[in-house]
Amino acid sequence: MGTSYYNVWTNDPFIYKSTISGVNVYDLGGDLLSILGFIDYENTSGVWADDNYVYIATSVSGIYRCDVSTVTGTVTLTPYKQYPEITSNYVYYIHGGGDYLCATTASGVDHYDLTTGSGISTTISGISKCFQTERGEFYYSYNPSDADKELHVVYDNTNNWTREALGYVYVVENNINDIHVTETTSRYNNGNVLFLATSSGVVVIEEKPGDEENNNYKYYYINT
Repeated sequence: MGTSYYNVWTNDPFIYKSTISGVNVYDLGGDLLSILGFIDYENTSGVWADDNYVYIATSVSGIYRCDVSTVTGTVTLTPYKQYPEITSNYVYYIHGGGDYLCATTASGVDHYDLTTGSGISTTISGISKCFQTERGEFYYSYNPSDADKELHVVYDNTNNWTREALGYVYVVENNINDIHVTETTSRYNNGNVLFLATSSGVVVIEEKPGDEENNNYKYYYINT
């Protein structure tokens, strides 16, 4: 059906490592071979945490969460978003920043305000990873099997969106396997710098907000 992107997330003082059977919790400043706690949940597909909650993506029942203060003891997971509040209960990946959380699923992309719990979404297949910025915009990779590979950015995080309402579409030659964004580090108009790991190497994009067609690109491709 799709791919689960088991990941590692760090939020002081803990490191969280997702596995198919749950999340291992490690001490960021201690012995990384020693597990401090384990959040037990079969069919886990990803993890993200802030200072208050650990959010756990699953491939069967949406997104759960637990209080950070419990991760080294007795953990009680509660549902955070499940269908129909999320496009699908099969969640591929989650990533957050500031007051926001983004999720990619088998049926689309969801974006939530962690303060209010409200969300927006789009329905689309062929999505893999996402990156959520602290100031609100978010990016996700679109890797259809029969069309160009793309990175989509959404600037308006207050309304459901369609392809026609996207902030910008970056066309990339090869599958996008991972995304990282450094915020407001572009030389132009407080834009971001994007790092895309593709199947043929790395693409670095320095954004020019409002003039995206003239963004700066650097390509670091693998010799074949």
